[in-house]
Amino acid sequence: MSVLTSIIIPTYNRAHLIGETLDSVIAQTYQNWECIVVDDGSIDYTAELLDFYCAKDTRIHYYTRPQDRLKGANACRNYGFEMSKGYYINWFDSDDVMDPHLLQEKIELLKSNSTYDYCLSSMRSFSVKEGRKQFFKTTYVRFKEVFRDYVMGKFSAGTPSILWKRGLLIKQDRLFDEKISNSQDLEFYSRIFFSNKDIAVLQTPLIYFRTHEISISEEFFSYNGTHLNSYLEVRRRIINMADNDSGILTHTLLNILAVFRACLTNKNYAGCEKCLLFIEDHNNRNSQISKLSILRIRMLYFLFKLVGRGDTRFRRYLKIKVG
Repeated sequence: MSVLTSIIIPTYNRAHLIGETLDSVIAQTYQNWECIVVDDGSIDYTAELLDFYCAKDTRIHYYTRPQDRLKGANACRNYGFEMSKGYYINWFDSDDVMDPHLLQEKIELLKSNSTYDYCLSSMRSFSVKEGRKQFFKTTYVRFKEVFRDYVMGKFSAGTPSILWKRGLLIKQDRLFDEKISNSQDLEFYSRIFFSNKDIAVLQTPLIYFRTHEISISEEFFSYNGTHLNSYLEVRRRIINMADNDSGILTHTLLNILAVFRACLTNKNYAGCEKCLLFIEDHNNRNSQISKLSILRIRMLYFLFKLVGRGDTRFRRYLKIKVG
């Protein structure tokens, strides 16, 4: 007899997209599932659309985020888990699409090897232009050491990528940190991967990840300072978890330096200062970045700020080579 699987989907103003997501859930070859949609306060026609889907398929359940929970997808994901009953859990996003065999293939793999508590699959990105899907690259999952390779960016894992056994999740001190508003997946997965290194992997792209026409820079700078604080806090936690691993430390600081350059290009000087202070505080003897290089960048930053310009024409002077 098949066991119940819970699919948990946070959503916010995605009425124009979530219907395709729910259709892909209904089309699963593995049929013993419940789908829990948690609304983060949508003001479009999400509620009316979900009324239709709940009537269409009684396995779909619609909730709204309780008012006493912080706004955001993390609170919705956690609340959805609290409402769920499944032996397996798969968080999903309200704009992505499931391959019809996603649940079946992952569950069969986990059942064939009881040592694994979760299963990660590859993803394939797509966009829709003029009503037609255009598929792009497949993100394959390859690693030697899951925690280190993940935080070093050698493979990626989105929120929908993993099917979990409920038993592993209830052992965690917390699931998604509701106070984090940026890099939520990275914060959650790095904690799990650090202490649970045995993972089942399917290279078949069973998730279709929707890309949107918005650049990383535009997306990041539409956020307020709280989002940058969250971004830096997640990196601080990773550095501490990795116990100042030289490679992880250097990789993390170089990433923050890239954010610093983006802040400077946008003349976000408050963001620049936060990034530089983080780099200076964590650039210890285990880092492959010299303190002299950081001092040079701070001096250049002071000059750019003084004349009120970004670094678009002088970007090469604000980069650091290591190794």
